Amino acid sequence: MLSRVLNAFLTRLVAPPSPVDVEEQQLQALLQHLRRSSRTELGRKYRVHEVRSIADYQARVPVHHPDDLAPLWKREGEGEVGLTVPERLELFAASTGTTGSPKRLPVPRSFLAANRRREAQVLAEFIRANPGTRLLTKKTLAVTGGTDLGALPGGARLGTISGWMSVQTPWLLRRNLVPDRGTIDCHDWEEKKRRTAEQIRGLEVGILLALPPAAVDFLHTLRRAWPQGEYTAFVRNLEVLCLSGVKYRLYREELADLLGRPPPVAELYSASEGIFGWYFSSEEDAGLHLLHDSIFFELVDLDEYHRGNLGRRHLLTQAKPGRRYAVVVTPGNGALSYLIGDVLECASLSPMRFKLVGRTTMSLNLVGEKVSIDAIEASVGRLSVELGTSFGEFLVAPNLRAGTPGYLWVFEEHPALRSMGHEQLAGRLDEHLRGCAIGYEFYKEQLARSEVVLADRAALRTWLARRSADTCHAKVPRIVDREEAVAELLAAVRPGR
Repeated sequence: MLSRVLNAFLTRLVAPPSPVDVEEQQLQALLQHLRRSSRTELGRKYRVHEVRSIADYQARVPVHHPDDLAPLWKREGEGEVGLTVPERLELFAASTGTTGSPKRLPVPRSFLAANRRREAQVLAEFIRANPGTRLLTKKTLAVTGGTDLGALPGGARLGTISGWMSVQTPWLLRRNLVPDRGTIDCHDWEEKKRRTAEQIRGLEVGILLALPPAAVDFLHTLRRAWPQGEYTAFVRNLEVLCLSGVKYRLYREELADLLGRPPPVAELYSASEGIFGWYFSSEEDAGLHLLHDSIFFELVDLDEYHRGNLGRRHLLTQAKPGRRYAVVVTPGNGALSYLIGDVLECASLSPMRFKLVGRTTMSLNLVGEKVSIDAIEASVGRLSVELGTSFGEFLVAPNLRAGTPGYLWVFEEHPALRSMGHEQLAGRLDEHLRGCAIGYEFYKEQLARSEVVLADRAALRTWLARRSADTCHAKVPRIVDREEAVAELLAAVRPGR
């Protein structure tokens, strides 16, 4: 009875987004953000208080890269007020940075409130699709980042956006949130899993909030630690996995094995800049619902982006099915026309759906670490200096076979590498990568140690020939993250294994 009452309350409170007049909704979302921005140094720079239309806004405000706003965020972290948001900031989110360097992004209280409304919108849509759900009377389990990563010079607290969002989730979920705040903020991953497992024992958990690899690791921990009957009852009660940060497709089969059924997933398209969209696993192939009534989106054709032309920004309604675009957002955290580093492909305009298909800067992102090609090449460069020699071709792929995700490095055979030995070589690569990619250092506890394969040059060339129509001009990619390509690569360089 209580479930039906709460379900009816939420679905009446949160209306579904209107599929009509998307452009008007986008204008209203933009103007709402600009009203706050007009009281800031950034907003005054572009005289946003005079903006009355999207065309007027785009004529005044350019696309901003993270490095453009980093100096303002740094000053706000030191205690200055009114630079990108009008109020004094109490919270910042640590981000490893899809587009390059790590970031410390402001998290205004109003921004958290807006994210709560977006979460409530996704939850209401889930209830509409599953009217008999008991989610709102079960526990909500957060296996997320923490909110206690220290303080900035101005006194603001630093945490992860997943941590802030879990403790600030809509009240209907927050009242049943587990584990406690101290456990959410625990820095030791093994201890965090142990304490969480203790606190949820015997409880009905309906939602699991996590990155896909964290969900996999935690469920493996429970299956090993609990009696089979107890574990089976726990996963049977789970109604939805609310996953974000990393594409869950890589983990779908393992999650299905852990749950004993296809994983019921609500995947949030989110970043440190907020929640941008969502889809349910039952409609995965259709694409994302973008939250166009609260986030202002602009799209830069990917070909134009790679030519360095950011001047022509398309609206959602101007996207062409099948085309790919770099995503620019004005999300309500103080940033204006901010390039977040994601690439969306327009799946359809009626209904409006987009697919997240990659990054503007190619990266590996297994647990949220977002390690770029530049960091990978810099790591190998350091190893080359250390050994006093240069190598042939190399690449990196996800290694998911051991349960805990890690990196699989493939190098062409080289005497200096073989003399070092696989284990020592893997250790040195991990050490150099931690020095070149803050995301790798930040998430190292959730990543397995790297594995190294030394491949015959002919084997690498054979694999490359099978995937390229023009082998004369084909380059060995530095990152290979498609499952089928990784499987073909391993078959080529590890025959019979």
